[in-house]
Amino acid sequence: MIGEEDRKQRAFNKLTRLMLSIHDFEQSRSAATFLLEEVDDAAKYSLAEMRRFRCFETAMVVAYARPFSMAKGEVGPLTWNDTKLAPSAEDTGIHKKIIEHRNTIYGHSDAGSVRMKVWIMHQTSSGKDVGMVFPQFDEHMRFSLSEINAVHELTLKLIYALDRPPGGGPG
Repeated sequence: MIGEEDRKQRAFNKLTRLMLSIHDFEQSRSAATFLLEEVDDAAKYSLAEMRRFRCFETAMVVAYARPFSMAKGEVGPLTWNDTKLAPSAEDTGIHKKIIEHRNTIYGHSDAGSVRMKVWIMHQTSSGKDVGMVFPQFDEHMRFSLSEINAVHELTLKLIYALDRPPGGGPG
Protein backbone atom coordinates (compact mmCIF):
# COMPACT_ATOMS: atom_id res chain seq x y z
CA MET A 1 0.00 0.00 0.00
CA ILE A 2 1.46 3.35 -0.97
CA GLY A 3 1.20 6.40 1.20
CA GLU A 4 -0.61 9.61 0.33
CA GLU A 5 2.67 11.49 -0.31
CA ASP A 6 3.88 8.77 -2.71
CA ARG A 7 0.54 8.85 -4.55
CA LYS A 8 0.72 12.64 -4.89
CA GLN A 9 4.33 12.46 -6.11
CA ARG A 10 3.43 9.83 -8.73
CA ALA A 11 0.47 11.92 -9.89
CA PHE A 12 2.70 15.00 -10.11
CA ASN A 13 5.32 13.04 -12.07
CA LYS A 14 2.68 11.76 -14.48
CA LEU A 15 1.31 15.27 -15.01
CA THR A 16 4.85 16.54 -15.62
CA ARG A 17 5.44 13.75 -18.18
CA LEU A 18 2.22 14.66 -20.00
CA MET A 19 3.09 18.37 -20.17
CA LEU A 20 6.65 17.68 -21.35
CA SER A 21 5.30 15.23 -23.92
CA ILE A 22 2.95 17.83 -25.41
CA HIS A 23 5.91 20.17 -25.91
CA ASP A 24 7.99 17.40 -27.52
CA PHE A 25 5.16 16.41 -29.87
CA GLU A 26 4.67 20.07 -30.84
CA GLN A 27 8.36 20.29 -31.77
CA SER A 28 8.16 17.06 -33.76
CA ARG A 29 5.05 18.30 -35.56
CA SER A 30 6.73 21.61 -36.42
CA ALA A 31 9.71 19.78 -37.94
CA ALA A 32 7.30 17.59 -39.95
CA THR A 33 5.46 20.74 -41.08
CA PHE A 34 8.72 22.31 -42.32
CA LEU A 35 9.53 19.16 -44.31
CA LEU A 36 6.05 18.95 -45.82
CA GLU A 37 6.25 22.62 -46.85
CA GLU A 38 9.75 22.48 -48.31
CA VAL A 39 10.46 19.03 -49.74
CA ASP A 40 9.38 18.09 -53.25
CA ASP A 41 9.93 14.44 -54.19
CA ALA A 42 10.53 15.38 -57.81
CA ALA A 43 13.19 18.03 -57.09
CA LYS A 44 16.95 17.60 -56.97
CA TYR A 45 18.64 19.22 -53.99
CA SER A 46 22.18 20.26 -53.17
CA LEU A 47 24.08 18.50 -50.40
CA ALA A 48 23.55 21.51 -48.11
CA GLU A 49 19.79 21.45 -48.72
CA MET A 50 19.62 17.68 -48.09
CA ARG A 51 21.49 18.17 -44.83
CA ARG A 52 19.03 20.89 -43.84
CA PHE A 53 16.18 18.48 -44.48
CA ARG A 54 17.99 15.81 -42.49
CA CYS A 55 18.25 18.32 -39.61
CA PHE A 56 14.47 18.73 -39.67
CA GLU A 57 14.04 14.98 -39.93
CA THR A 58 16.36 14.44 -36.96
CA ALA A 59 14.44 17.00 -34.90
CA MET A 60 11.15 15.32 -35.87
CA VAL A 61 12.36 11.89 -34.79
CA VAL A 62 14.23 12.86 -31.62
CA ALA A 63 11.45 15.15 -30.32
CA TYR A 64 8.80 12.51 -31.04
CA ALA A 65 10.77 9.73 -29.32
CA ARG A 66 11.73 11.71 -26.19
CA PRO A 67 8.47 11.11 -24.30
CA PHE A 68 8.70 7.35 -24.91
CA SER A 69 12.31 7.14 -23.68
CA MET A 70 13.46 6.68 -20.11
CA ALA A 71 15.31 9.71 -18.78
CA LYS A 72 17.08 10.31 -15.53
CA GLY A 73 14.89 11.43 -12.69
CA GLU A 74 11.52 10.43 -11.36
CA VAL A 75 9.39 11.21 -14.40
CA GLY A 76 9.08 7.96 -16.33
CA PRO A 77 8.40 7.43 -20.01
CA LEU A 78 5.06 7.97 -21.70
CA THR A 79 3.07 4.86 -22.62
CA TRP A 80 0.26 4.42 -25.10
CA ASN A 81 -1.96 3.75 -22.08
CA ASP A 82 -1.19 7.28 -20.83
CA THR A 83 -2.55 8.74 -24.06
CA LYS A 84 -5.88 6.90 -23.88
CA LEU A 85 -5.52 6.42 -27.66
CA ALA A 86 -6.02 3.15 -29.49
CA PRO A 87 -3.35 3.50 -32.18
CA SER A 88 -4.23 2.37 -35.69
CA ALA A 89 -1.98 -0.04 -37.58
CA GLU A 90 -0.53 2.98 -39.45
CA ASP A 91 0.10 4.80 -36.15
CA THR A 92 1.81 1.73 -34.67
CA GLY A 93 3.94 1.26 -37.79
CA ILE A 94 5.18 4.85 -37.96
CA HIS A 95 5.72 4.92 -34.18
CA LYS A 96 7.85 1.78 -34.39
CA LYS A 97 9.90 3.18 -37.29
CA ILE A 98 10.51 6.47 -35.45
CA ILE A 99 11.65 4.74 -32.25
CA GLU A 100 13.87 2.31 -34.17
CA HIS A 101 15.45 5.12 -36.22
CA ARG A 102 15.93 7.25 -33.11
CA ASN A 103 17.80 4.39 -31.43
CA THR A 104 20.00 3.49 -34.42
CA ILE A 105 20.44 6.55 -36.64
CA TYR A 106 19.30 9.83 -35.09
CA GLY A 107 20.09 9.43 -31.39
CA HIS A 108 23.19 7.32 -32.00
CA SER A 109 25.44 6.57 -34.95
CA ASP A 110 25.25 2.79 -35.13
CA ALA A 111 27.79 1.70 -37.73
CA GLY A 112 25.37 -0.92 -39.04
CA SER A 113 22.74 1.74 -39.76
CA VAL A 114 24.91 4.47 -41.26
CA ARG A 115 25.55 4.08 -44.97
CA MET A 116 29.09 5.14 -45.77
CA LYS A 117 31.55 4.67 -48.61
CA VAL A 118 35.21 5.27 -48.03
CA TRP A 119 37.51 6.50 -50.78
CA ILE A 120 41.24 6.13 -50.19
CA MET A 121 43.68 8.04 -52.32
CA HIS A 122 47.35 7.15 -52.29
CA GLN A 123 49.82 9.74 -53.38
CA THR A 124 53.56 9.79 -53.33
CA SER A 125 55.08 13.07 -52.30
CA SER A 126 58.79 13.67 -51.67
CA GLY A 127 59.37 9.93 -51.71
CA LYS A 128 56.73 9.27 -49.05
CA ASP A 129 53.53 7.36 -49.61
CA VAL A 130 50.65 9.46 -48.28
CA GLY A 131 47.18 8.00 -47.90
CA MET A 132 44.16 10.25 -47.67
CA VAL A 133 40.77 8.95 -46.57
CA PHE A 134 37.52 10.49 -47.82
CA PRO A 135 34.30 9.16 -46.27
CA GLN A 136 31.13 9.69 -48.26
CA PHE A 137 27.81 9.36 -46.45
CA ASP A 138 24.35 8.64 -47.75
CA GLU A 139 22.62 11.97 -47.16
CA HIS A 140 19.08 11.05 -48.22
CA MET A 141 16.07 11.35 -45.97
CA ARG A 142 14.90 8.18 -44.24
CA PHE A 143 11.19 9.08 -44.19
CA SER A 144 9.00 9.51 -47.26
CA LEU A 145 6.64 12.47 -47.51
CA SER A 146 3.69 10.16 -46.80
CA GLU A 147 5.44 8.93 -43.64
CA ILE A 148 6.21 12.51 -42.61
CA ASN A 149 2.54 13.32 -43.12
CA ALA A 150 1.67 10.32 -40.90
CA VAL A 151 4.01 11.68 -38.19
CA HIS A 152 2.35 15.09 -38.59
CA GLU A 153 -1.10 13.57 -38.07
CA LEU A 154 -0.01 11.26 -35.22
CA THR A 155 1.59 14.08 -33.27
CA LEU A 156 -1.60 16.10 -33.62
CA LYS A 157 -3.61 13.16 -32.23
CA LEU A 158 -1.17 12.80 -29.34
CA ILE A 159 -1.17 16.52 -28.54
CA TYR A 160 -4.95 16.58 -28.56
CA ALA A 161 -5.20 13.44 -26.39
CA LEU A 162 -2.69 14.69 -23.82
CA ASP A 163 -4.12 18.18 -23.67
CA ARG A 164 -7.49 16.87 -22.52
CA PRO A 165 -8.09 15.94 -18.89
CA PRO A 166 -9.86 12.66 -18.11
CA GLY A 167 -13.52 13.04 -19.04
CA GLY A 168 -12.77 14.79 -22.35
CA GLY A 169 -13.36 18.42 -21.37
CA PRO A 170 -11.18 21.26 -22.66
CA GLY A 171 -7.56 21.36 -21.45
